[in-house]
Amino acid sequence: MSKNALGSRREKRDYCQQKNLSASNYLAYPMPQNTKDTPAPKGYKPCYLSHYGRHGSRFLIDKNDYLKPLALFLKADAQHLLTQKGCEVLEKLKKIESESHGRYGELTDLGARQHQELQNACIIVSL
Repeated sequence: MSKNALGSRREKRDYCQQKNLSASNYLAYPMPQNTKDTPAPKGYKPCYLSHYGRHGSRFLIDKNDYLKPLALFLKADAQHLLTQKGCEVLEKLKKIESESHGRYGELTDLGARQHQELQNACIIVSL
């Protein structure tokens, strides 16, 4: 069996276990938990912190990314074509569109928390 086939199976298993991984670049990166800093060499004190990261979780920048799927599901609902799961998705789409309305490209609440957690981690490191 090829190495690629094994990797593909592993990825499929990972996606099935953690469906949020399928969000690709829209996945909100989890903050590391229970990390332990590497001690500075004897006689040295850590004094430099550098960060290069993404901008935090944001709402999509184009309102049509919310409106087009919503319109599709509303049309299907009006024609009584949605399954129970489809109706659940429609309700989620309505909520998502409502929460994002007028906030295109802005930080989400999660994005703000990400920035705060990073800031707090930097403060702890600098103490």
